[in-house]
Amino acid sequence: MRPTPTRFPHPTPTQEELGGGRRGVRIGGGVCATMAAMAQMSSPPPKTPARPVGTALTKPRPERRAAASAAGAGQVDPALRSVRAVAPAARRERDTTSWIRGLMAGVQAAVLSVVCVMVPAVAAFSATSAATVNNGISWLDAARTAADLWLLGHWGSIDVAAFDATPGTAIATTPVALTVAPLGIAIVSLLCCRFLARVSSANGWWLIGFGTLGYVGVAALVMFTVTTSASRPSAPTGLVGGLLIAVIGLIWGRDAGRRPRRPLDGLVPAAWLARFQARVPLWVREVPRTAGLAAAVTAGGACVLTAVWAAIGWEGFAEVSRSLDAGIVGGMALALLSAAFAPNLVAYAISYLAGPGFAVGADTVFSPTEVVTGPMPSLPLLAILPGGTASAAIWLVAVPVVAGALAGLRLGRRLSATDPWWTMPAAACLASLAAAGGLVLIAAGASGAAGPGRMQEVGVDPRAMFIALALQFAAGGVAMVLLSRAQLAKRLHDVTHRERPIRVTGRDE
Repeated sequence: MRPTPTRFPHPTPTQEELGGGRRGVRIGGGVCATMAAMAQMSSPPPKTPARPVGTALTKPRPERRAAASAAGAGQVDPALRSVRAVAPAARRERDTTSWIRGLMAGVQAAVLSVVCVMVPAVAAFSATSAATVNNGISWLDAARTAADLWLLGHWGSIDVAAFDATPGTAIATTPVALTVAPLGIAIVSLLCCRFLARVSSANGWWLIGFGTLGYVGVAALVMFTVTTSASRPSAPTGLVGGLLIAVIGLIWGRDAGRRPRRPLDGLVPAAWLARFQARVPLWVREVPRTAGLAAAVTAGGACVLTAVWAAIGWEGFAEVSRSLDAGIVGGMALALLSAAFAPNLVAYAISYLAGPGFAVGADTVFSPTEVVTGPMPSLPLLAILPGGTASAAIWLVAVPVVAGALAGLRLGRRLSATDPWWTMPAAACLASLAAAGGLVLIAAGASGAAGPGRMQEVGVDPRAMFIALALQFAAGGVAMVLLSRAQLAKRLHDVTHRERPIRVTGRDE
């Protein structure tokens, strides 16, 4: 009797499905068919050759076959040749337009900053041109005066001849050098550079290099234009100041709208930055930010102190303004002039907080412990200076100490207690020197000669200010980092030597 074949849920495979032609055996139904189907399903699938990278899944078209054969014969596809020819041309065109856009950004920033200074001066002259004191003076003279003030804002030195009451009559054979830079104009120029860098499509070294070149070129043109027998700007200092403002402003404003990043990203190769971070220890890399925090807190305290001076001396400010009788437009010009020199007063307030104080004229001093005044020009801004000392003013010298302590607190949180014991104090000392040096540079840039005679001494003493600030920052910073290190060491000891309860697990027999 013939056995009944085993039934499966799927139908019996056909000859074509089992590959009967390949095996060369005709397989019928029944048990043989079932065994053949099981063998076919258990056998691994045939291996297909790997597809080369970059080839299409479908069969190549005749055009692709022709291109492939031409490439194999040493010929190049015309379409590919056109793409290769267009890429360098596009790159050259992009580079050409990049340096042009960077150059125009610098030129426009310089022109915008000049206009911001020149328009109020010309407007004030136009409003007071009918006054007798303006006889023989044209609007071009007012524009030259504004240009001289703009160059002073770039730390340029202006040699001005002294005149008597009769217009055009000189009373001094030796010109008077004006070197006090109005920091307000420097800030306006810096913001103009930042704004033009934000809206410019140029980037990287094209923007910074050619933008700086355009800015310095406009400064040189202004310097050449305003040079007369009555005033002669000094070329080296003004051009160096313009270069410094352009570089800082363009770096500050580049890549606007993108993700915030470090100032050197895109200018220095990433491999160099990674190598620098790998080789330089953390306590050294934290010095700039720690110094910036200490300097920022001290500058904030100086701003508050200047606001207090302005609130106390507001009546004197208004009285001097009324005595000048400058009118509405003239009053606006005096207000703008006071705003241009207001950052100078903030820089002097930093030295006031440090202890040495500052001077406005020879044989004068304004400090927490001593105030000696003398004859001063009739400027409203000078009327808000302190007229005497207060018993609580001596405590103002604690502001830099507190700033150093806050910076030391941040430094202690950033560093680890496992580092050598001397790294935290060393970082605090380096940050103190860097913060003191930066503030002294700003205050020294706001100091110089503001006129003839006793007004040749205006500003701070850089050496005394640097020593005082460095000691104050170091006192607060080193004390705070040592305290932070002691707390971190105690926490580390508690964590590593904590007694943990022993848990016994098992079954009771």
